[in-house]
Amino acid sequence: MYYVVGITLLSWLLQRRPSEERSLAITLAFGMVLANEIWNGLFLGMQSVTLGLAGMVGFAAIAWGLQAALVRLNYRREALLLAPYSIWVAYDLAWAFELWRLNG
Repeated sequence: MYYVVGITLLSWLLQRRPSEERSLAITLAFGMVLANEIWNGLFLGMQSVTLGLAGMVGFAAIAWGLQAALVRLNYRREALLLAPYSIWVAYDLAWAFELWRLNG
């Protein structure tokens, strides 16, 4: 689901008229992809609950920043596409925190 949403989101953003706002949204979208890969390396690769939680906090900040930017820019279609994933990130962050708390 993550990659389908990400590819669709980037495709839709690239179809919009070039502007600074669009560039910000595209940068945040790529940042979200990069942060996800960093989180994978920290949590799964290094098998660190603490680093995984830190990575998830950073990832959530970027994902929610992108969501807020899409809403602020009135990119409704893109904001609606990302909304369920933004909710999932909240659950994932709570899960990562609880995992850290139980194993820390």
